[in-house]
This record gives sequence, structure tokens and C-alpha cells, in this order.
Amino acid sequence: NKVPVIVPKEPEPEITKKINRTLDHLDVEYDSPYMYNVNTALPKDIDKYKEFIVTDTLESVLAIADTPVAYVDGRDANGALETSVEGNTVTVKVKDFAR
Repeated sequence: NKVPVIVPKEPEPEITKKINRTLDHLDVEYDSPYMYNVNTALPKDIDKYKEFIVTDTLESVLAIADTPVAYVDGRDANGALETSVEGNTVTVKVKDFAR
């Protein structure tokens, strides 16, 4: 007899969005830059993942003014993460799970 084996999965990580690291809302003047943060915790079982990707698309009234930077635990993680921009969509992929 075959017995199906189901491996329980961790819940999907929660993603939060902030402005200038802490704000949920900010009135800005036209053409004024500000920092937009997308945050998530890495899953506990990240070592079992084949890929981990976070994607965010800005509203059409916004524009990406500079190269996005991805951080892990507050440090620039450029070697472990790959950041790309296509139009108003920013994608961050984990490329080095060992780091």
C-alpha cells in the first residue's frame, strides 16, 4: 500500500510596506523624493527553498528615482540578493541561500 506523505509548510511570510522606514502615510510635494520600504522576514525553513522572490509594483503616479537596495538584517545584501527593475516593478531574488 502506498501512503501519501505530506510535509507541512511554513506559512507564507508577511510583507509590510512603509515610507521612510516607519510611516504608513506621508503627504509629499510633487516631485519630492522619499524612501519606500518593503519588508519581510525570511521563512524559518529558507534553507529548503529553491527560490525566494519578493516583487512590488509601484502605482503609475510614482516613479523609481534611484537603484533599489535590498538589505538583510539592516545590512546591504547585494552579494546574496539580486535586485531588478522593470518599469515600476521591483523584484528581489535570493541568489545565495548560504549567506
